[in-house]
Amino acid sequence: MNTKAEVTLKWADGVYLFALKAPQIDELERVCGGVGIGVIVGRVLAEQFYRKDIRETIRLGLIGGGTEQTRALELCEAYVDERPFEPGIDGSVYNVASVILQAVWYGLEELDTGEGEDSPEKPETGGSTSPDSEPASSPTA
Repeated sequence: MNTKAEVTLKWADGVYLFALKAPQIDELERVCGGVGIGVIVGRVLAEQFYRKDIRETIRLGLIGGGTEQTRALELCEAYVDERPFEPGIDGSVYNVASVILQAVWYGLEELDTGEGEDSPEKPETGGSTSPDSEPASSPTA
């Protein structure tokens, strides 16, 4: 597990830095039913997730990446709550949460979403992710 992994994604209305650091992982475990991060990662990657697994991964990933709590909540209300969670749909919130969890679980060097070239969550050089441009920033791992 890499609690220093950060990933930059073009998502919602801009480009955001996501990171699940120790405090965010602790909170994610708490709000997702008191289960460990390994269970949450397993549920998401096996596509057997709960709604909170996806929503809270994104919200807490934003907070860990430096977004203020209020803004992270607003973004989730606008871009997560009413969006499809279905894996395989370009831009789905599932894909965003999956990349965030893979970055912390596997580290950026091993990160591979298995998505095609046109996927919004395609890993780019240095572990950053952006669909239309060069990496927005270098990750800290």
